[in-house]
Amino acid sequence: MAKRLLAASRRASSVEERMELKRTGIDNPFHLAELYHANSKFDPDLMSYRLPLDKYSVPDVMEDATEIYFDLPRFEELPPLPGALGDALLARRSSWDFAEPVTREELILLLKYALGTNAVKTVPDGTKELQLRLRSYPSGGALYPVQFYLYLHGVEGMERGLYRFCPYLNRLYLHQVGDFSGQIAGMTASTDPDANPGFVKQDYSRAAVHFFLAADFRHQSDKYGARAYRLTLLEAGHAAQNLLLVSTALGMTGVTLAGFYDDRANELLELDGVDRAALYMIPIGRAGGASQNG
Repeated sequence: MAKRLLAASRRASSVEERMELKRTGIDNPFHLAELYHANSKFDPDLMSYRLPLDKYSVPDVMEDATEIYFDLPRFEELPPLPGALGDALLARRSSWDFAEPVTREELILLLKYALGTNAVKTVPDGTKELQLRLRSYPSGGALYPVQFYLYLHGVEGMERGLYRFCPYLNRLYLHQVGDFSGQIAGMTASTDPDANPGFVKQDYSRAAVHFFLAADFRHQSDKYGARAYRLTLLEAGHAAQNLLLVSTALGMTGVTLAGFYDDRANELLELDGVDRAALYMIPIGRAGGASQNG
């Protein structure tokens, strides 16, 4: 049986050579994704095997809690977002134009409107009742396995450092004070100064906030089995779109990045890369010059 892993010697192959290898089935770098997708399909005759082990196994919101945190205002204490939803939808573009800082108040609006809890739903859970705190983006079973880490680099009124936003507790936790721009610059081939010169060079060093969307894979699978991985990735996309639309409404720019070095991101965030792992990077800031949009 031929190997299906992408060998190191194939990394320098041309596009045509790699396509030919995929057609012959010798080296198919997409093989693992195909296997997963096929094995996570639902079948009407097999749904009895899909019954949940636990409907409401949710992440421990206190697991990464630190002693220093900031309670965010309630929604009724916040001003409405400027502009209409239609305006934000039409204006949103990916942009690497980061030149100006944002304010603490703008960061709070971004966190609250994009990611914050805004409703409570009571559901039966065995012999007791459970309160689910809902957000404006969908999550399979309202379990919310996607978590939010931030590197604040240019937010007026906030120290530079690593933070985590917990929507459930409405808190922004300070994990570590410091300038991590060097480590973050080295996380993508486009921004890493030591990367292959063949990659197009970009610069997000002046972004005010670097969002890292990470997943806690340990809980949603109790309800959805293998399907949980699909749902977690979809949820990261839902939350990312919220961040982009709200930042656009606030006059900010942003770009989504999935092509980062996983191990470097997980190391910075102190995630093991298996049970918990980084999924998405989203630098956000305020433009100040000519942009590269898409």
